[in-house]
Amino acid sequence: RSQRWYPIMKRDQALDAIVVKHAEHFGNCAQTGFFSMVERCNLECDQSAFQHALTAMPGIGQTGETCGGVSGPLMALGLALGPADPKDKAQAAKCFAAAHQFAVAVKSEFGSTRCPDIIEHCCGTRYDLSNPEDAKQYVAAGGLQKCVNVVQTTVHIASGILAQAVLK
Repeated sequence: RSQRWYPIMKRDQALDAIVVKHAEHFGNCAQTGFFSMVERCNLECDQSAFQHALTAMPGIGQTGETCGGVSGPLMALGLALGPADPKDKAQAAKCFAAAHQFAVAVKSEFGSTRCPDIIEHCCGTRYDLSNPEDAKQYVAAGGLQKCVNVVQTTVHIASGILAQAVLK
């Protein structure tokens, strides 16, 4: 892996533990990533509304699109940086820049932002999680823990980007 050019916090065991705690509670990568960011960055939100909204996010309804470990932290970046006033173009631009930097950093780290590509990168095999047999094989191969590791990394990346954006 080449040297990281994006801000990533030094691997923080406390943040990794927050991610594990939320993974055990939610069992959903998008909810895990989002609520880990909420806790770590002291973001205010309606937990119930976001919990419901994020239920369908892993792989965008398990269609193989954006990984929930990407969409959850990305929504937290939007919550933290999005403008309260939709006419605030400067704040919107700051949010877009952070989101762009995050997506590029995830692609640099995992080769993609798409769920099956990231699973293949981490597990060495592509699984279709909408297929019950593939899902069983994924679990048996340790895929759940590997995806928790992905969420830990994406939350570290997003936390670093958010910290940098707040300082600007």
